[in-house]
Amino acid sequence: MKIQYQPSGGANQVGWQTLADVTQGDIVVNWNPAASVKVQNEDLCAMPGQLNPAYRQPLGNTREKISIALTVTKADETTAAAFAMTTRQALLGSKNAFLVTIGASKQLHANGVCSAVKANYQGATVEFQIELETDLVQDGTNS
Repeated sequence: MKIQYQPSGGANQVGWQTLADVTQGDIVVNWNPAASVKVQNEDLCAMPGQLNPAYRQPLGNTREKISIALTVTKADETTAAAFAMTTRQALLGSKNAFLVTIGASKQLHANGVCSAVKANYQGATVEFQIELETDLVQDGTNS
């Protein structure tokens, strides 16, 4: 599994930045996307005992709330500390797209907003807990 991000739009467009890559020794402890949609509910006139007295309609406001726990190891504690700092700045300071590669599958989570980043420093290793909200996942093959 590989998790990458890049700022959405803007003039200072940079390429995909790697958040974690298991082939490089990083550990993705938890990648937990939970999709939801707002539902319009309207009570309908019904006789007592009628089984379906409600109207339900999806409103289309789909979203993914994603909780990520990962462990990243760098060459030394200075590099790890710098990585943790710049990662927090990049994720909390702007809207990002997230590209997740799982085997041959690429999944794109666009318009991501990070609500929290917790970094636990352990020498050359940093454990992250990250909370995001993005658009509904889509095919990221062409990203």
